[in-house]
Amino acid sequence: MNTSDLQRALHADAELAGPPPIDLMDRIEDVGRSRRRRRTGVVATVLAAALIAVAVPTTVALVDGTDRSSVAGPDAVQLHDGPTRGSLAQDTALVAAVADLSWPAAAPDDSTGVEVDPPAGARHVVFLGDVAGTRYALVTGEVDGGLWASWFTAPVGGDAATFGLAGQPKFVTGTDPLAFTDTTVTTPVVLVVAAPGDRVDFSDRAVLTAGGSITRTYTPGEQLGDGMAAMTTSPGEITAVSVRVTRDSVVVYRSRPDVDGDLRVFGTADPVSPDETAQVADPRGLAGTVDPALVSGALADIASPLQVPLGELQPTLLWAGAIPGPAGYTSTAVVVGITAPSGASIAYGIAFSGPGDGSYGIYLAGWETYDRDHPLLDQAQLLRATVSDGTATGQPVTSLLLLSPVNATGTMEAALGSPDGEVTEATDGALLLPGDTDTSSAVLLDVTTGQTMAEAQLMRSDYVDHYDYGTGPR
Repeated sequence: MNTSDLQRALHADAELAGPPPIDLMDRIEDVGRSRRRRRTGVVATVLAAALIAVAVPTTVALVDGTDRSSVAGPDAVQLHDGPTRGSLAQDTALVAAVADLSWPAAAPDDSTGVEVDPPAGARHVVFLGDVAGTRYALVTGEVDGGLWASWFTAPVGGDAATFGLAGQPKFVTGTDPLAFTDTTVTTPVVLVVAAPGDRVDFSDRAVLTAGGSITRTYTPGEQLGDGMAAMTTSPGEITAVSVRVTRDSVVVYRSRPDVDGDLRVFGTADPVSPDETAQVADPRGLAGTVDPALVSGALADIASPLQVPLGELQPTLLWAGAIPGPAGYTSTAVVVGITAPSGASIAYGIAFSGPGDGSYGIYLAGWETYDRDHPLLDQAQLLRATVSDGTATGQPVTSLLLLSPVNATGTMEAALGSPDGEVTEATDGALLLPGDTDTSSAVLLDVTTGQTMAEAQLMRSDYVDHYDYGTGPR
């Protein structure tokens, strides 16, 4: 795990630990639904966050399980020791054969180094069924007191010998819903196995409203049985999907199913990124200063969750250029913007360690939305950009980047904090300041009149859930 991955993991864990919002409407909708529950004992809790490429199948433990048998709220349910569920659950011979499938001991789990191959007597087939033209099996097993889960896939109609292990075994709690995202098939599928009685819903995209807020609508997917559902999608849509699991009128999980903890997959292969017909506005003439892949990747990052063709989002390169670092080390920053059909817009900045001409680390610099009454090109942005210092240890270095409005004219100066603060001239629409500068706002002044031309608040940064995927228990 490199510095960038570790930073993502820490931010994701911090977000998980924060106070969850009250999902009031979800609870009102579900009041009165009776659920069948089995009460259980001690639950192990594991929080893991790792960046996983969306092009491979992924097994994800979805919720921090908790023993709720003695407190108000939904009960914990052991998923790994109940009857096998799924369309093939009654094929006892196939269930037994799948339970004996090999877990390659030569493929240790990345996070622990434990070689995972549970003994035959310590395995259980949780799910076995045909979904969207593929046969899937979810098998759990105990190793040294810990519970592990593996997904297997096979062609429809295949026997146990045709099953193959899909991805690495994952450590699970035994009470948390489990999801599998299969992007190796023509029509990718998200398969969720929750507790009996749970309701599973899917959201296929986020919506940027005219007021500048992000919203989602959840609907049931294909029902696979009690507490199980699936959603078929496309390679370009998979990064937009969010899953919600409701238990006893409480939303116990809401998050994207293909990445555990991390809320971004930069530059994923989808119809947004390689759209050569979409003309990217370049009002400052800076496109030639950076690798074009960085611009298209940043635009894909913010456009794909909306599932609106890039050409309909008025893509704009707000700024791009070098960020000087220590000992002559130079990094790169890119700030892009889009405007949704609602008229609201998004500004989004990414910093790249290295000059951006090859291998580089990725750091989210900032994010902000604007309502339709405040056009994107009339706004100033203040970003905190964190990049590597270029050393072998890759220690982060932070700078503040202040951008003047694209539509602004004349010569401007920037005052940090207030018009009475220290004034520094902005050059070519951008001002770079030391990262230890303690400020959350900036004011741009007209040099001639001294009047305020624009104000900027520090853009939201780190890995906050901007696209309302949900980052954990709700």
